[in-house]
Amino acid sequence: MRRRGFTLVELLVVIGIISVLISILLPALNQARERANRVSCQSNMRQIMLAMHTYVNDNKSMMPFANSDTLERVGIGTPKVTWTAPGWLYQYPNKTSQDHVQAGALYPYLNTAKVYHCPMDSESWRPEETGIMSCYMINAAVNSFASALNPHRFVKFKSDDICFMESDETTDRGVASVSVWNDGNNGDNPISPRHRDGANIAFFDSHVEWISRKDFDRNERAPAGRTRLWCNPAREDGHSGAS
Repeated sequence: MRRRGFTLVELLVVIGIISVLISILLPALNQARERANRVSCQSNMRQIMLAMHTYVNDNKSMMPFANSDTLERVGIGTPKVTWTAPGWLYQYPNKTSQDHVQAGALYPYLNTAKVYHCPMDSESWRPEETGIMSCYMINAAVNSFASALNPHRFVKFKSDDICFMESDETTDRGVASVSVWNDGNNGDNPISPRHRDGANIAFFDSHVEWISRKDFDRNERAPAGRTRLWCNPAREDGHSGAS
């Protein structure tokens, strides 16, 4: 008995069904992959916060320097005084290579450079940008937004103040980009959109949460008063300036 094969119409129908199934499943697979990367990124930030807590315990509650380009390169006071010891991420002026992270104050507690980058951070960083070492930045409030040479003590911050954030890597690769990635701290720069138009934020109590860029801009960057980002302990309004 002769066996009947598929007709062209039947094959086209099957191909059409498969295409529909792929179009339905692909977004779900992409979302699942993004969620997995977001969780991995949050795990990185928790490890960094654990290293921070251990460092603070070893240094009488003193936080590591925030790696402020202003305080390392320009200095403050008369005559000018600059910070010369290691910061949380690197030791100035060595900040142009991935292995420079090993001189950072937190690295001995982590012993791996992998946790300094989100799995989705695949940006081709320029050598002069600190993003080559980490996609995470510490809150510039640690050094009163570059107005105090010595970092604050950990206990001066509230538990829900922002300690680390994923900073924006999509800024134009020109001068504006360098102003964001010229050091290891974030003042009022926007956060990354890599996680579905939002980023992970690590707080002083070590919990990590996702926040949309819209909410971050509205609730943290814009207000004139104290926020979880503008949390300089030396000022009641949390903004720039030393006590």
